[in-house]
Amino acid sequence: MLRILSCIAVIIIHVSGIYKGAFIDKEEMLKLDTTHLFGTTMWNIFSRFAVPCFVMLSGAFLLSNDKNQNYRNFYNKSIKKIGIPLILFSILFTLMKIVKNMISEINIAAFLNPIKALITGEPYYHLWYLYMIVGIYMLTPIVIRFKNSISKENFAKVSWIFLIVSCLSGFTSNYTLQWDIGRSFLYLGYFMIGYVLKQKYENKKNKVKGIIFILLGLLVEYIIVPIQYNHTMLGMKENMEKYTLIGNFNPIILIYSVLLFAGFANINIKKDISKLSNLTFYIYIFHAFIIKISFAIFQLIGLINKDTNSNIVILLETIFVFIVSYICSILWNKIWNLINKNNRIYNKIDKII
Repeated sequence: MLRILSCIAVIIIHVSGIYKGAFIDKEEMLKLDTTHLFGTTMWNIFSRFAVPCFVMLSGAFLLSNDKNQNYRNFYNKSIKKIGIPLILFSILFTLMKIVKNMISEINIAAFLNPIKALITGEPYYHLWYLYMIVGIYMLTPIVIRFKNSISKENFAKVSWIFLIVSCLSGFTSNYTLQWDIGRSFLYLGYFMIGYVLKQKYENKKNKVKGIIFILLGLLVEYIIVPIQYNHTMLGMKENMEKYTLIGNFNPIILIYSVLLFAGFANINIKKDISKLSNLTFYIYIFHAFIIKISFAIFQLIGLINKDTNSNIVILLETIFVFIVSYICSILWNKIWNLINKNNRIYNKIDKII
């Protein structure tokens, strides 16, 4: 459930970010009515748990499986699950950007800029996460071996300390390369805490405690809303702020995300939603492109204009993008199963590794 909600939250961040960016940039076609800006800011801020929770979820399950300490088997599995799709979609998005640039203006920059974005690990703006998570996957067997070499209590202490240090470092640092191992190392704090929280509440869930954690998280996160609203009203872009309020290592967002994760770790959800949850990886990959296309179409036919209530559009656009991305994910799985019939591609990878 949390993985699905995190996927929806990512879509909300990117949809609401269009409105926020349009208000800041006065040259944009789409202008915001400030009446709706506070609500838009709330949509954007309260969805900021998405990436931290994605990382914590990965840690919760990957570190729970001691079989993942086997380097060869784990890397083999990871290449199939993340490596191949990341390579394929990176090439696809890069080619699309080159073609788009060439249509607008034929010059060397039209070709080199997408290549530069690919090299830095951001062939499309949302794919940075997958390049970062590759670094975490590389470190996973090492973390499991370290976890098994000390007591659970000591691993928990190390994880909390690591998370705090990561927060201080990540909140005050910038990285050019999305796949920089230092960047992945920072997110390792979230990764380890996901496992710690899962283990802590796995056999002693408390629904009331879980709801309290979630409500406390929401209350803490609200602190950022009026601050970010005022910054947007002043036309301040993220890079104009000394420290970004909405970064994943903002201490408030860290506390919010950890409380939210702890809340869900305390709640039992009996309904089987694993089929939808298993598709969130591809929904994440497709959603950014679907947002781009649908927003352009809706503006063209007049469904979105300067007088549209952004809060309504964010809700409807998020639902639309999620559904279309879900359909695309199902279609992709069918196409991939045809290409990889009888696991012929995976078998070749096994031979290489």
